[in-house]
Amino acid sequence: MDKKQQFSVKINGEQTDTREVEEEVAASLEQPKNDDPYFRGDYKDIDVFYRKKGKKQRRRLLAKIPNIKQLLVAVVAASVVGIGLGFSMLKILSNVEPEQSADPVVVATPSDSDEYGEQNHYEKQGENLVSYTFPPLSAWVVQLGVYSSEEAAIEERDYMQTEGINPIIWSRDGQYYVFGAIGQNQSDAKELDVMINESTGLETYTREWTVPSIERRVNEEEGDWILSGMENWQLLLKHMNQNNEEVEGAKDALTTWLEEKPNDLSAEGSRVAVAFQQLLQRLNENRWDSERGMLSVMKSFENDMNQ
Repeated sequence: MDKKQQFSVKINGEQTDTREVEEEVAASLEQPKNDDPYFRGDYKDIDVFYRKKGKKQRRRLLAKIPNIKQLLVAVVAASVVGIGLGFSMLKILSNVEPEQSADPVVVATPSDSDEYGEQNHYEKQGENLVSYTFPPLSAWVVQLGVYSSEEAAIEERDYMQTEGINPIIWSRDGQYYVFGAIGQNQSDAKELDVMINESTGLETYTREWTVPSIERRVNEEEGDWILSGMENWQLLLKHMNQNNEEVEGAKDALTTWLEEKPNDLSAEGSRVAVAFQQLLQRLNENRWDSERGMLSVMKSFENDMNQ
């Protein structure tokens, strides 16, 4: 083996033996640095941290979608503004009065004031109304019974109809009265009571029955017409038990009165007119139908004019 070639190194301008350089380099490599703990060997173990393996934490919906908050705020704000504008427009429109027509508006409304027939009634608007006080109506009636339930009263009425009597049911103060006949005074009512008793064998009795006065605002023409009709009713009641010319005269007066009916009546006035029309028809039938017609007019005056 060939000998290694020698070479010289100059350090700081001085030539140095190769061997001395090697020894210095080796010495520098073998000696640790005094200021480095890792070379001194007195360093401590370095802690090592590892990421734990497991389920990833779920982020909240709002964190994943940061813009949803702004979207919700915008929706709520738009709703509040829309509701506010809607109420404002509704208030403005409610204060706008519709254009009034020069002619009154007439609305036809059907109603049945009795168990028979149908009639068109009218509600009139846009006219001057006058305060009227309709006087009370008083008469004597033949009472067939009084019940706390309508079903019992209907049963009594239906039975009496099989006996030839045609009574009505009159509801007042939670009671249901069954009336079979009507007279101007107690003497007339007693005669009718005896006739019913002999026909049915049932015990009945008479009593006075009054419809209180009624105050309401109506058209002047209608008010005068209804007052005239009630006078015709009282005149007919006076002569009901008399088969003479005065009874026929009362019927004629009632017929003429109905022919003079105003063209436009209120719904209440129309129902009263229906009761009078049915009375006029029943006056040409048997006695007990006539009694029912007279009672129906009195009942209609109390129920319909008080509405």
